Amino acid sequence: MPIQNEPLLSSGPKPLGHFTLGVLAFVVGVLSGFGAVAFRALVDLSHNLFFLGTCSFTPLMDQPPQSVWGIGIILAPVVGAVIVSFIVTSFAPEARGSGVPQVMKAIYYHEGRIRPLVAIFKALASSITIGSGGSAGREGPIMQIGASLGSALGQVPSMTASQRISLIAAGAAGGIAATFNAPIAGVCFAVELLLPSITATTLLPVAISTTIATLIGRYYFGLHPTFYIPALEGAPTVYTGPYQLAVYLMFGLALGLLCSVFVRSIYWVTRKTEGISGNYYLRHCSAMLLVGIVLYLVHLWQGRFYVQGVGYAAIEDVLRGGLTSPWLLLVLVVVKLVVTALTLGSGASGGIFSPCIFLGAMSGGALGFFLQALFPDAGFQPTIFAMAGIAGMVGGATGALLTSIIIVFEMTQNLDFVQPAILTVAAAYTVRKTFSYENVYTHGMKQQGTPLAEGLESGFVLSFRARDFMTDEFFLAPIDSLVTTWPPNKRLAIIIDNGLVRGVLHYAPTLVENCKDLSFASLDGEHSVSVDADASVAEVQQRMASGSARIALVTKRKRNRSSDVIIGVVDDQQLMSLRGRVAQLQ
Repeated sequence: MPIQNEPLLSSGPKPLGHFTLGVLAFVVGVLSGFGAVAFRALVDLSHNLFFLGTCSFTPLMDQPPQSVWGIGIILAPVVGAVIVSFIVTSFAPEARGSGVPQVMKAIYYHEGRIRPLVAIFKALASSITIGSGGSAGREGPIMQIGASLGSALGQVPSMTASQRISLIAAGAAGGIAATFNAPIAGVCFAVELLLPSITATTLLPVAISTTIATLIGRYYFGLHPTFYIPALEGAPTVYTGPYQLAVYLMFGLALGLLCSVFVRSIYWVTRKTEGISGNYYLRHCSAMLLVGIVLYLVHLWQGRFYVQGVGYAAIEDVLRGGLTSPWLLLVLVVVKLVVTALTLGSGASGGIFSPCIFLGAMSGGALGFFLQALFPDAGFQPTIFAMAGIAGMVGGATGALLTSIIIVFEMTQNLDFVQPAILTVAAAYTVRKTFSYENVYTHGMKQQGTPLAEGLESGFVLSFRARDFMTDEFFLAPIDSLVTTWPPNKRLAIIIDNGLVRGVLHYAPTLVENCKDLSFASLDGEHSVSVDADASVAEVQQRMASGSARIALVTKRKRNRSSDVIIGVVDDQQLMSLRGRVAQLQ
């Protein structure tokens, strides 16, 4: 057996006080708020360069006019793909994709550690993808930028991994809150998708960060909601009849199928492109060439680049009655689905949130305008269908049900959408879960061998600390003492030599019987590692794995002592017992 020469004082980082954590959360809110502002400015600059040939940060509030490049606009996504491929392969592989799975992986597999440079390269890569015409969202990148800033700040002072994870969630939530003017949705996003356990301590940084980031976002983007819908001001809304609610329910069921197709299409393209011979540059550029061709054909047909970038201008057209043809909206759903799968599936850098909003708005608008034309006196309002579609598509595809409902209200400041949104989201999520169990974020992670715990398994287990599931069935055995001194009801002996742990022995009757005349010095104990009493389950398991040990000694600093003392032991039996407790509750 290997010999361990480790002092008893081997504790992990000490948790920060609530005041210090609150101050750090305030700083994270400032960073994520300004990060969202800077990223949106980069997207506007990139879009103006690629489509208009001008160096301007002025955002285009309407559909972009005819590109100065003519048919050459087909190559804009390809040029963007070359630059993005260079950034991803040379500097930050984490910048590839939507950003949310990368943050989840950092939380559950890397103790909340994200390289600080990821924020810079993610901003550059995603702004180029979106600005050059790729079909992707800006919310995922903004979230990853905020999360990486939170992680960077969380790696400066010494703190526990759970506190660093709270700062990551605070940064991500701050980014969402700033870009949507939606602080409540930002908190809900962190709760539903990022935080392993929900307590007042973990929510404190998130609440502070979203508040500060929202204030910064409102200062730069204005107090108005994301989607302003003047047609509903003062207009009565009639949708609460049983037949109308039944329509929303059926719409949600159909939307669930679209969510499943959306999730599977992205990863189907990923598998197909990775199977093509050639490097990442060739595969990504080939897919983006197809995207460029589609953009040109759509513009040739309609005079607008409806499906490029985030697509918010097209969504505004639907909500304000500028796009009313159900058939055109359905065509845009199909085309947007294809170009999004090509963009993100081939390895672009960009989010999934905006494409979900686009698909939901177009689907809901198509159904709403169709029913309005078919039953003009029934009171069907296409705008409400579009917003319910947004909630259903976001909630169904991402699994963030509460976030999708809350964000519909905060994006419009209108409560008329909430009841239809709840029905639509519930139905869409149920159907998507039936046909595609994993959501759009976790599907790829499972394929890569990094699955995430769900529900009780993530919240209940990860809320435990080492002190909660350790055993005290141990004793400290001086190295020169006899094995026969083994006390009853103690199944572990920790061999001590001049204040150092030499090894750990498991009790066995044959061991005591055969070695009754021997001292512990003649036996080789099992290798162990030390963990702090406040270490989480994930931290304990990772410490044991990295140290190639099956035993962890739980230590705690006692008052008026300069060294830590062993207060418990964690081994396979404790971990199996913990899993059993979870299984009984599921």
